[in-house]
Amino acid sequence: MGYLTDAVDYYDRAGPKTYETITQLTAWQGPSDMAMMLRDINLRGATVVDVGIGNGPLSDLFRRSGAAHIIGVDGAQSQLDYCLKNNKADEVVQCDLNEFDMPLESETADVITCSGLFSYLAEPSFFVADIARVLKPEGTALINFHPTRNHCVQERISAESFFGQGAFVNVYHHAPEDLAMHFANAGMRVASVKTNPHGIYRFMTGTPLPLTTMALRKI
Repeated sequence: MGYLTDAVDYYDRAGPKTYETITQLTAWQGPSDMAMMLRDINLRGATVVDVGIGNGPLSDLFRRSGAAHIIGVDGAQSQLDYCLKNNKADEVVQCDLNEFDMPLESETADVITCSGLFSYLAEPSFFVADIARVLKPEGTALINFHPTRNHCVQERISAESFFGQGAFVNVYHHAPEDLAMHFANAGMRVASVKTNPHGIYRFMTGTPLPLTTMALRKI
């Protein structure tokens, strides 16, 4: 049967270097797809909250684009330590977003980015509401997720590389219409949507998974 491991623990144990190796082996396109959408957003002087910052793949772009302050939020402390040490964030916050709201003041961020995190949220509506809370009026959020035609599809992914034989982690695929509805209920509208049919390749089988990137504005 195997046993379930926690996504936060998974990435904390993996650490930044192994995390980078995994992203290379799976040809993870999340940060690059998000970077393309960020070209249309004015980051000069902005406070950016990067939720699920990992090892900070977007941080250099934020700085080149003139962001004034970068806050990294992640459940994995090892990733946050790396980001502080390597100037990927000016401030970091450790938080398991499956269980808690972001410990940030309301209307803190001009821009929120969230790459990869929705894959680990079985019920995203609470987190969506928290994104809207932390964003300033007319602020922008960028998210990505693996789309499905069904409401929410759970997939079991092997975690044996870090936790031993039989270990797995659950990931979730979401319907774009469902996420758009959650954001609308939180007072946000969809500004643009793009889907990459080869957003990531499954590690064991090499089969591609599509990845949808969505830009949203707070009304």
